[in-house]
Amino acid sequence: MRFVRVIDCPKENGGGGVGQFISISLGFLLLFSAALPSGALFGVPFKHAAYVATLVMITLAWWRGEMAIKSGLLVVLFLFCCYISFYVLIGSFQAVTPFPYVVKEASGMFTAVTVVLLAIVATDSGKVSYTTIVSYSFYGALIFATWKVLVVLGLVLRVLSFDQVYDFILNQAGYRIVSSGIFGGLVRINLIIYDYLVVFFLIFMVVAPRCFSSISKVSKISFFFVGLACVVFAFSRLLFGLLFIGWFFSFVYNLKFRGKLIAIFAVLLVLVLSAEWLAGAFDQRFRSSGSAVSDDIRVEQIAALLDEWSDSPLIGKGFGAYSKNVIRDPSVPYSYEVQWVGFLAKLGSVGVLFLVFLLGYIYWIVLKSERFKEHYILLLTLSMFVIGGFTNQYLVSSASGVIYCLHIVCAEMIRQRRFV
Repeated sequence: MRFVRVIDCPKENGGGGVGQFISISLGFLLLFSAALPSGALFGVPFKHAAYVATLVMITLAWWRGEMAIKSGLLVVLFLFCCYISFYVLIGSFQAVTPFPYVVKEASGMFTAVTVVLLAIVATDSGKVSYTTIVSYSFYGALIFATWKVLVVLGLVLRVLSFDQVYDFILNQAGYRIVSSGIFGGLVRINLIIYDYLVVFFLIFMVVAPRCFSSISKVSKISFFFVGLACVVFAFSRLLFGLLFIGWFFSFVYNLKFRGKLIAIFAVLLVLVLSAEWLAGAFDQRFRSSGSAVSDDIRVEQIAALLDEWSDSPLIGKGFGAYSKNVIRDPSVPYSYEVQWVGFLAKLGSVGVLFLVFLLGYIYWIVLKSERFKEHYILLLTLSMFVIGGFTNQYLVSSASGVIYCLHIVCAEMIRQRRFV
């Protein structure tokens, strides 16, 4: 049974007014998910409103017979709801786990998966085009990258104070931030998955530019420079490595021998001219005491969470569970950078295997039937995203859902060679 259309790229806004509303609401859900954190911004729950509107409209359209949903997807949704309910129940039985923690973590996982299912249903039924998903996600990432770069520049120019920015980003806007100093007086502001989304677009704007044919040239050029600055200010080892590998494929792989020599010479020249600065930046990020402390904290988290897992190795302790021995953030004690190990403690071996099955489904979509070079780069970005869950909080949120959607949609667009 095939869940995603293989032969034909759906035309946007099929189904009249219902199709248009689904297209707009899903588009804004992707836009807000790529730009905004969970919760409300200035007291307005933009993302929640778009999510509820999309869910309600698709449900009503299906109930009234205006769109079909394949039985396989309904089965997956039913099983996933049972899965979420089971671990909510287990978490509720834990005396040390407050119920709001249980609900908040469960809702994050539920949203991540249902965003993907909503996008698959909408595209498969012809209500939303692949182009819509790519475009809205792109502009959401552009909005995020722009405000982040402006904020960092404001800090560097002393127009803004760090305390003001940190308070607003963390307490008012609801983003979870990793921050520290960077070599040369720059400020590191890493917003984890949002920065990963920026790197994804930086890679695929080059690798598969025709997927972005509906986006204006000015927007793409703006994104390229703002996105690069955004990644520099994130100062993440994983993002730097992913961007370098992705661009290696796009710039070098298909070049003729002479072009490869020129590209290698240009890279070496840049490295030589900026050797002193790069050496200092490398030491600051990879060999500094701050990096060592961060790595040591992750090791402590792993040890503490494995102790929790050993108490209930099969089914875990449910959503919201955490180790009292290591609490990374008192406001969300159940949240850990080592997310896969955290899931092992919360969901047990059985629950983690179910997540692996869902990820395997996405891998299958990326690699099934005929594939091109771009599909292997998609495999790279998806794998780095999954592996990154061992050291970063990547895997479950509405923004994570956008990442999964983009891998599915771009894989289909590239395979079909249809970009409009």
